[in-house]
Amino acid sequence: MTFVAQTDSSASTSPYRGQLVNGSYIISAKYVQNFKLWSPQSPNLHYIHLISSDANDSIVVRFGLRDVQPCKDVETGSMSICINGQPTKLLGFSKHDCHPTFGMSLSDTQLLFDVQLLKQIGGNYFRLVHYPHNPHLLDMCDELGILLWQETLGWGLSQSELIDPKIQKALLYELDEMVNNTFNHPSVILWAYLNEGASDHSDSCKIYSELSQRYKQLQVNGLVSWASNRKQNDQCLDSADVLSFNSYPGWYNGGLDSIVPSILDEADFAAKKEKPFIKSEIGAGAIPDWQDTVNAFWTIGYQGEVLDIVAKTIVSNSSFTGVSLWQFYDARTKDGIGRPRAFNNKGTFDEFRRPKTPAYTAVHAAFTSYQARSEKKYILKSRL
Repeated sequence: MTFVAQTDSSASTSPYRGQLVNGSYIISAKYVQNFKLWSPQSPNLHYIHLISSDANDSIVVRFGLRDVQPCKDVETGSMSICINGQPTKLLGFSKHDCHPTFGMSLSDTQLLFDVQLLKQIGGNYFRLVHYPHNPHLLDMCDELGILLWQETLGWGLSQSELIDPKIQKALLYELDEMVNNTFNHPSVILWAYLNEGASDHSDSCKIYSELSQRYKQLQVNGLVSWASNRKQNDQCLDSADVLSFNSYPGWYNGGLDSIVPSILDEADFAAKKEKPFIKSEIGAGAIPDWQDTVNAFWTIGYQGEVLDIVAKTIVSNSSFTGVSLWQFYDARTKDGIGRPRAFNNKGTFDEFRRPKTPAYTAVHAAFTSYQARSEKKYILKSRL
């Protein structure tokens, strides 16, 4: 079947003709005349309209054009993620898709409210865990300049599971499906897999490498990572474009004074690997509205102290490419010891999106102060 392709910037020119090959129609960016690059500061979008030669079928696809690369910030000497050549720090949260009223399928109104909350607190980034999220959320982030980490299924796989051929085949299929569903979304800059897998075993690295190579073969402009809780003991890090570590100093181990040395040690390790570094999970739990005079565990006061240290350290240190605090809001989980209310209570907001005031105040102050400095620098550079 022959299709006619017409882009928004080519409306007054001759349309482009091509053949539908293996279910795909590919048009080069060079055919988008007078295009504008997409960035968080200027989220410019274009569209392509495909019409069958018999005019019986058509589809409109929206997309953005931008370049994402690991880079070295010339001002600081630290590794970073560059969007269109501009070093960019990712400040945000890990986000599940849930609400006590709507369950695991959020309305567009609720999704937009979540994005607005992120912008309100000064964030520019969501890590979407641990499964495909609503494509309407991706559309909103495209429009509003929010950066995204997409992640496939496959949380916490063991060594024996990672070397199982059937599971490996499924993981590769999941990656193909994720990329095919999201590659036109310029907001998605990180493609991830195998959250907290057994990557501290060398024989696990075959599937990590195959997934990374498969992504690069698909020729989609973005970066590969996974959230590793094996951290410095991870044997597979050569396959990652960006190193991302999960740890909870000050919560699962150590006190408040352990937080800065622990995360700086991780950042120094990544710097020696000459790769950007994201603190993909860190945080502390707090039961909504619970307070006491000594800021004990599970109080909103203690959570606020933890996030104040974390946020200030990450925004002030160029060794960190970004952070996805765990987590955006409280989410239902399994019942048991360590899970009060049968919730993961590490949200900066509770499950109804009400802020836990000490945590919100700390994160808002750090994120907004950094964004203000970054915006001023961006404006000055754009005028040069």
